[in-house]
Amino acid sequence: MEQNQRSSLQSNDEKNNVDSSGPSNNPPIGGKVDFYAAMNNSNQPPPSMDDEMIMNSSRIRRIEYLRRAIDSDCQIHVQNMSVTPDGQAGSVCYKTFECHRIFLATSSEKMETDIFKNPNWNGVLQMNGVSPESVQIFLEYIYTFEVDSPLVGLNIIGDIFILSNAYQMPELMAAFFEKVKEQDWPLVDVIPAFDLAFRQCGMAELEQMCLDIIIPNGMQLVNEPSLMKIQLYALNYLVQLWMATETVPRERLVQLLQDYQAANGLNFNSVVRFPHFTKIIKHFPDILLDAEGSIIQ
Repeated sequence: MEQNQRSSLQSNDEKNNVDSSGPSNNPPIGGKVDFYAAMNNSNQPPPSMDDEMIMNSSRIRRIEYLRRAIDSDCQIHVQNMSVTPDGQAGSVCYKTFECHRIFLATSSEKMETDIFKNPNWNGVLQMNGVSPESVQIFLEYIYTFEVDSPLVGLNIIGDIFILSNAYQMPELMAAFFEKVKEQDWPLVDVIPAFDLAFRQCGMAELEQMCLDIIIPNGMQLVNEPSLMKIQLYALNYLVQLWMATETVPRERLVQLLQDYQAANGLNFNSVVRFPHFTKIIKHFPDILLDAEGSIIQ
């Protein structure tokens, strides 16, 4: 009987063209398959030279779906406040972006939770506190995985930072910064960018690039209105740098502190911020304060 079983097994092997004496190319039953070996042994042709062209074609198709709102099924509303000629806030309107729920949902876990898994979502995503230009770049990155827009500029790096953090997309910030580094930076945008980098960890390269501009251009930048809005620690750092490099005269730095104090209402009643402000004042031992804590010369 044993001989008959062997004969039967041998005939089955011959029928299936299996070499029972050597290793089989068929995947083992119940075992693991070496995927990469299988790929190497397959008869599939190597990647075509046209792969890059196909990728670009796919990118163009996706961006056209966004820009032309083809079969869009949701919207993003961005608050857009106009500015009057004298610099005052004007009327408020909303910029609407037509987009696709599936593209948004697959961009990050945060997006998936907010708009795909949320049964109460009404099809409109509201974004406030960022510019329409930054949202345009944000959406184009979601659709194409690239930052390649004429809207890229240092002036909106803060908005891109907000979007990349709010929607858990750090790669957006990294891609945006790589593009910004290729540009010439207007002086008017450097102080806000430095303030952003000084506040955040992991932005040392941005901070250093800003300082490389701030230090030699101190006499121009000391007049920038954006200095009135930076945090006290950043102001302290800049004052010390300008003093050490003698880029800005002492009298002008004292005037800067007076302007900053007035713009931010810093006095003895500012129990949280005023002690930090006095640390900057100590760089100038001859500065006097009046009864309310204001600098007098």
